[in-house]
Amino acid sequence: MMSNLFRLALFLVVLFSRPIAVGETVINELMYHPPGDSDDLQYVELHNPGEQGVNLGGWKLGGGVRFEFPSGTELAPGGYLVVARNPPALIAHYRLDGAVLGELKGRLSYRGESVVLVDETGRRVDRVAYRDRGDWPRAPDGYSASLERINPLSSGESPSNWASSMLQDRLIAAGTPGRQNDVYAADDPPWLLGFSVQPEWPAPGQPIRISCRGNHALGVKSATVLYRTASAGEEENPRSLPLTRTQDRFEGELPGEAAGSLLRWQILLEGNNGEQRVFPSDQEPRPAFSVYVDERPSVPPIGLGKVVNVGELEPQVDRFFRSEGESAPEPSRGNSAFIFYPGDGAEPALFDFIRCTPRRGGFKLRFHADRRWNEMSVVNFLSEGYSGFRSGRSSGATSDFLVRRLLSGKERYKLSEHLSYELYRRVGIPAPRSGYHRIVMDGQPVGYLLTVEQVNRTFLKNIGRDPDGNLYKLLWYGRGVVEQHEKKTNRHEGYEDILEAISGLARVRGKERWQFIDRHFNASQFVDYYAVNMCLSNWDGFFNNYFAYHDREGSGKWEIYPWDTDKTWGDYDGSSQKYDWYDFPLTSGMAGDRPKSTGRFSFFRSASPFGGEPWWRPPGYFSGPMLVNSTFRYRFLQRLEVFCQTIFTEKLFIPIIDELEERLEPEVRYRAELKGVNVEAAEQAFSEDIESFRRQVRQRRDFILGELEKLGQENP
Repeated sequence: MMSNLFRLALFLVVLFSRPIAVGETVINELMYHPPGDSDDLQYVELHNPGEQGVNLGGWKLGGGVRFEFPSGTELAPGGYLVVARNPPALIAHYRLDGAVLGELKGRLSYRGESVVLVDETGRRVDRVAYRDRGDWPRAPDGYSASLERINPLSSGESPSNWASSMLQDRLIAAGTPGRQNDVYAADDPPWLLGFSVQPEWPAPGQPIRISCRGNHALGVKSATVLYRTASAGEEENPRSLPLTRTQDRFEGELPGEAAGSLLRWQILLEGNNGEQRVFPSDQEPRPAFSVYVDERPSVPPIGLGKVVNVGELEPQVDRFFRSEGESAPEPSRGNSAFIFYPGDGAEPALFDFIRCTPRRGGFKLRFHADRRWNEMSVVNFLSEGYSGFRSGRSSGATSDFLVRRLLSGKERYKLSEHLSYELYRRVGIPAPRSGYHRIVMDGQPVGYLLTVEQVNRTFLKNIGRDPDGNLYKLLWYGRGVVEQHEKKTNRHEGYEDILEAISGLARVRGKERWQFIDRHFNASQFVDYYAVNMCLSNWDGFFNNYFAYHDREGSGKWEIYPWDTDKTWGDYDGSSQKYDWYDFPLTSGMAGDRPKSTGRFSFFRSASPFGGEPWWRPPGYFSGPMLVNSTFRYRFLQRLEVFCQTIFTEKLFIPIIDELEERLEPEVRYRAELKGVNVEAAEQAFSEDIESFRRQVRQRRDFILGELEKLGQENP
């Protein structure tokens, strides 16, 4: 035990070693990553914790952002002053009536950087070097919270003096600009130096030992574990376990739990000064530590994933059926967990407090930025099942409802989409990663599902592109350029670049159009994308079903990435069940292409909504003017022949199809048993689908080469 004299001496050392003097000004709050990437809401807040006013005239903010305070700027004792990137936007959002200065030059990095405050003489008054990793809070990194200083009289150099503001239920920018921080404390709370849990993968009924260390200038008085168990659909009330001090550590043992349980806990530290802090904070995206209690399952070669949804599923929103003007902000955090057991025998992985969102044909799992699954932030799990789909927003959807949907669907779509991405990847076109895993949803097995990486900022980073570029998803059902291009990044900004790119293609002709394409587009990548579309008979991939990306700060060029490629390989609405469609025209997608009609329509085989055959689509915004340009078309036809001679061949691609058949045969049997259908019939249908892919390689390739021979590929 420390003597009272020693406590007093230590207190005085801490007090007088603090770097901020009475009457000084501190960097008190940062909004560096507003939700929705709305950078106009970025701000830096200053606070004067002293008893005297401060004249900020000539003072400067430096580091990642820049601002010089005008002459005569005063900060009253106990006052707050906000410097905003876009003052009118900030005032409107927070309904502020206090002092807001701006414009803050530069941009606060989402990944972290240094912000420095200097006075008129250049003396450094304060500095914070925040990060989006390590010991820094996660909620300010796009989850709606701001980064707030806890004690304004203590150093801002350490993450121990920073915390998240109150986290909102929805992704709406929060924080406390112009007023006292949510997390304000007059003294320093204790800090968790580290903890351990044994075992990391407990068996049912096995006790779990927790050990931790705390740090505080005046000592840590106690440590308590606040724990609760969660399973599919519910979470118990929290219980507490006081830990026992052992030298410089606190230790204790939690009771064993039942199989299929998530054990979640926080550590409550109390300092000798009476200040308390909970780790992790209730305001964090992951507000608890977790372990999953279960017997080690038998894992198939494709791997096994278990999804545990605690509480109701997220509401489903399908943009096609959304009411006009409707925009529901996304939840700021989730309450689901994903446990993945790799098929190669490697250690499993637990991802807790993630979001599980039902979607047409399956569901999405949304992982945290600092803990992604195989470097993917959002992954689609697809059965391509549409039964029971309800348009609009489904509130409080049940797990049973989702399981029924996952057990429905057209099995072929799971095969064709993956094989399509495989071909794009083989020719070097960036495409979403895809694969197959056996899934259990809330204790109910649903068999193998197709997993597809979401095209988003993380995808861009994974393929070596600037994630701050503009990414657009094509929507066939919108009206006009803006409605048909759903902006996925920088959504607070306008559509000027996509409008300029499309209008620029339209206003030039001949060689000038080719020069425009070569200057503003990754021409070779567009050429290759359209050539692969032809190999796959991807009738919907010229007008729709792709992402357009503009690298604004680097090359300045546009690229195109495939998406939603399930109806390919001879399939379209109303196609033959033998999928023996091999004559998709080489003119498709180019300006001047007209609806094709063979007179084969019937009650069961309707025409395209655009006229002609069910598969016909009008030329796309990019494909129309590009494919009709003689120089671009010549290169496109050249590459199409190269692919049909080197990659889209029986020698290379049929072994890929064969390997897929071998890998999924046991999964087809297992899924048929789960669905309660005839296993032999399911195997036969699977075998016929696989054989149709082989026929496509042979006969579609023969058709293309025959058409190319007729054209002669004359050099323009």
